[in-house]
Amino acid sequence: MSFLGRSLCFGDFTNNDRLLCETDLWDRGEVAPNEPLFVTSATSIKATPFGRLCQVALLLGRVINHRNDRQDATYAAKFVDAMQLQRTINALLRIITAEFEQDPAAFCIPLAMGLSTKMVLCQIYSCNMYSPLSKTVEEADAQVAALTDLKTVPEEVASFHRRLTEQVDVFKIGPLICPCLYQALVIITYFLRETCDRQLEKSRIPLINCLRIIKGQWAVAGIYLDNIHSDNVIPL
Repeated sequence: MSFLGRSLCFGDFTNNDRLLCETDLWDRGEVAPNEPLFVTSATSIKATPFGRLCQVALLLGRVINHRNDRQDATYAAKFVDAMQLQRTINALLRIITAEFEQDPAAFCIPLAMGLSTKMVLCQIYSCNMYSPLSKTVEEADAQVAALTDLKTVPEEVASFHRRLTEQVDVFKIGPLICPCLYQALVIITYFLRETCDRQLEKSRIPLINCLRIIKGQWAVAGIYLDNIHSDNVIPL
C-alpha cells in the first residue's frame, strides 16, 4: 500500500494499455471488446476480477504518486488532478460494487483495494491545516470533496463487509482486504472520539472481528489490530 513516507515501488502504466477480453468469450474463441486500463466513466464492457484489480492498482499507484509529488506541481493543477482522481475512483467503484454483488468471492479484493484507494485520497485533502500549499478556492473544493467521501466511506466498507461475510468464508481470503478494514476503522475511531456517537462503536466491532478471523491465517491482520487497540492509531 506504500505507507506514509515511502514511495511507490513499481512504475506507472500508460494510458494506452488495455485490459484482457472477457475470459468466457475468449475461451470460446469469440470476438470480444476490451476496455482501456484507465477510464474516467463507467462502461458496459465486462472485465475479469483480475482486470478490475489491474484498474484499481493503476488508480492506487496514481493516488500514491499524487500524494508523494504534491509539492512539485502548480497548486491549481494538483487540485484539478485530485478532483479527477476522485471522480475516476468513484466511477470505478460503482462498477466493481455491482460486480461484487453478483460474485462476492471473485470481486472482493478489487473492491477492497478500490475502497482503500478512495480512503488514501480522502486522507490527503481532508485536513489542510499543515498543507504546504497556498490556500486557494481549488484547495477548498478538494477538501469539501474529501470530507464528503470520508464521512460516507466507512458505511461503504461496512456494507462490503456484511455482504462478504454472508457469502464467503473470510478465513480463506488473503490479506489484501486488511488495509481496507484497517483504514475504515481508523476513520470510524476518529469520528467516535470526536462525536461520541455510540452507533459508530457498533460499526467498529464487526470489522475488528473480521480482522481477528483473518489473523488466524495471516499475521499481518494482528499488526493492524495492535495499531487499532493502541493510542497511536495512524492512517496508511
